[in-house]
Amino acid sequence: MPHRLLVGVGVYLFALTYSCLYNYFDTDDMMNLYGAWHRFGDQVRPAGAIFYRTIFDVAGFQPLAFHIAGFVLIFFNLYLFSRLLNHFAGNRIAATAALLFGCFQGSMWMIYASTGMIYDVLCATFLHLALLIAIERPGRWILIGILQVAALSAKELGVSLPLLLLLYGVYYKPVSRKVLLLTALLSAGFVAQRFLIKNLLTGHEAYTPVFTWERIGSCVATYTTILFSHSLTFTPLAAVLFWLGLLAVAAAIRSWRMSFGILFFWAGLSPMLVGTPRHSGYVFYVSFIGLALAFGSLAAWIRAAVLAHQPRRFLRPVLTVLFLAVVVTVHYYQKRVTFKRSELPGGQDAIRTLAKIHLPLRQGQRVLILNSPGMASSYLGAFTLTLTHRVRDLDVVEEPWREGFRRSEAKYDHVLVFPPGRPDPIILSTLSLTMTADGRSPNISPTQNSAVDIQSTYLLRTPQTISKLSMHSPKNQSTAPNTTAPSSPVKNSFTDGARPIANPTAIPAKNPKLGILDAASSDKPIQRNNGRAMISAHVTTIPISAM
Repeated sequence: MPHRLLVGVGVYLFALTYSCLYNYFDTDDMMNLYGAWHRFGDQVRPAGAIFYRTIFDVAGFQPLAFHIAGFVLIFFNLYLFSRLLNHFAGNRIAATAALLFGCFQGSMWMIYASTGMIYDVLCATFLHLALLIAIERPGRWILIGILQVAALSAKELGVSLPLLLLLYGVYYKPVSRKVLLLTALLSAGFVAQRFLIKNLLTGHEAYTPVFTWERIGSCVATYTTILFSHSLTFTPLAAVLFWLGLLAVAAAIRSWRMSFGILFFWAGLSPMLVGTPRHSGYVFYVSFIGLALAFGSLAAWIRAAVLAHQPRRFLRPVLTVLFLAVVVTVHYYQKRVTFKRSELPGGQDAIRTLAKIHLPLRQGQRVLILNSPGMASSYLGAFTLTLTHRVRDLDVVEEPWREGFRRSEAKYDHVLVFPPGRPDPIILSTLSLTMTADGRSPNISPTQNSAVDIQSTYLLRTPQTISKLSMHSPKNQSTAPNTTAPSSPVKNSFTDGARPIANPTAIPAKNPKLGILDAASSDKPIQRNNGRAMISAHVTTIPISAM
């Protein structure tokens, strides 16, 4: 296949999917990245965990780096796709048609949009490499075995390799018995250890196979409906009859390559036929080359049949343009339906908000988040704070909003509140401050104030701003400001190790006695009387970027 054609198809694929580079982390990303960084030894798909861990160690909490790495693998898979089609298609027309049709599938949008599907991408990489080497270099059986182990470590679909090799041997040329035996033993060993050794997926309904005709029929119907972008809904019987009809068409036009492609597609997808049906087309990614081959073979046969009856030179470009128009229309229709059905990554806004939180966290601390944006998924708070702060074993609790909360009611090291209607949290975690200028030690907080006899200025720091809080006694009180008070600065006594600003005096204040208070404050002045003096709190917010 000409390299120019492959580059052109790659550009077309990128034009369809480039917007995915700007996606933030989603819920699957956070679960996978947390497991790879915090519990690497427990991962049942180590290839994907290595991908996440490597990118995270190199680039940190930067989603763009993960998407770029994912796209590099996707375009490498496109190259492998074209190499395999050269062996499967038999002629350049069928191979080109298959490549154009199979380079993109709208129902597989999650493959491009979320690095959470990197397991499927990696499995396709290793599986297609193993197939290619088995075809071109069958004597390298050890390398084929290593690649199958890598595919199995990425996703369970790697168990289909011996079936695919056997199918290739039936339709094309026999595969080395040594290769077949090795891959079959590896697949059998993988299945056995999944049943005999407990892991994180043991007992999970979505990953527990059910070997019944009802389950297989349900999966075939679901995946056929997804392939048609839900424009047609198939029952199990209708789906089976549809695929048998396609095999009959392949037999009628004597296109054994078309029948091979259909069987290859379902053989590669066979491990998914006994699991809980997925409702997104990302499951097609590994074996979609088979369906692309079937489509390309049918398109090549139609083209040959038309030119045989009308051998006119102008028909060739007309048929080419017509084919391109059909393929592009199908791809954009599939993409449009996917967006309309909202089959897109979720949780990105919540994770972006949680990632802005900066706390002085230490290993094993407890954090309470009230009205958390990640509460719907229940684990986003723990995953995000663990990864953004790189602190292990955090106990993060996310609870609904409740009025009248007092930090003393619960034993948490940090408490954050997302008030309704406000995008930024109120941090109620670092509120213990010792006043030494006047010999008293009142507790200062945004919700509770004590009397002070001198004018003092405090700074309230949030992830986005630093607020200047001037607290003083009113002039009509007997406790007037003590202008003869010692000039030593207010002593900071943070119970959770909050880091103070390096140079507090650089921030304008009317009084040199400065303290640092990590919290968020109300936008309105606070006036309370505790029986000793009335305290006025005037807050001025200063953006950090302006400091």
